Amino acid sequence: MQKKSFKTVAAAGVLAGMLGAGLIGSGIASAATPTPAGTVSTAGRPQFGDIRGSIFASDIEWVQGAGISTGYPGGTFRPNQTVSREAMAAFMYRLAGSPAFTPPAVSPFSDVTTTDQFYKEITWLASTKITTGYADGTFRPTAPVARDAMAVFMYRFVAEFCPSAPAVQGFRPPVKSTFGDVNSGTAFYREISWAKASGISTGYPDGTFQIHGSVSREAMAAFLHRLFNFVQSHGCAGSGTSSPSPTATATSAPTASSAPTASSTATPTSTDTATSAPTVSPTATPTDTGTPAP
Repeated sequence: MQKKSFKTVAAAGVLAGMLGAGLIGSGIASAATPTPAGTVSTAGRPQFGDIRGSIFASDIEWVQGAGISTGYPGGTFRPNQTVSREAMAAFMYRLAGSPAFTPPAVSPFSDVTTTDQFYKEITWLASTKITTGYADGTFRPTAPVARDAMAVFMYRFVAEFCPSAPAVQGFRPPVKSTFGDVNSGTAFYREISWAKASGISTGYPDGTFQIHGSVSREAMAAFLHRLFNFVQSHGCAGSGTSSPSPTATATSAPTASSAPTASSTATPTSTDTATSAPTVSPTATPTDTGTPAP
């Protein structure tokens, strides 16, 4: 498949709107007072009522202002709830600018149907090879996103939409891992090492990455914000004047029927923080399998 530039894909969507809304580029906001480049102007938008005190509050405001997440009914974001794989697909689709895409008539995954809430976003993610699904032909949409899978998704996203970034092309992981629980034989070692080197993930104070830990919604907001800043710093961000067009709330936050399964519904603590770490559950948190590199 022919590679697309991040600028081309995003020009008509969310990233295109960020310049006009004061989110990227010159930093000229739609309001009278300009906001610094890379920040979100939330003027006129009610802030989520449950993010006060979150160490990732500014990142959450950023994904809200960019239209990547509109939160849940009642004006909440639910920062400590885990991110499901289907929600991750939706977030990345919107980060790419919600590109024009016609989902296939037949699902490529045995556990995803054409009527599923995020069918378009999941199949788009598969079409870009950002996800390859599992060896048994499933996608496992309601399973929580594990930290190693997060690293893989973001690495492949940059490789797809910002292939010129030197930090992706020719990236060589260190001979010795910078994380105490990751080694050169760990699945997705390259992608995890890249996430650290690019500044997308800093790991934990004890020197671990906790590859099987589930990613919370507030931590995902931080990862997405850092990912955007990474591609922008490599000249791959789009430009334009149209305002972001957030989708309906139902498509931003999975309903109760699509929440993580019982084995993973315990409220996790913030991931990638300086003070807390999620519960590690390798058996309950499957990782994304398939060819690690796109």
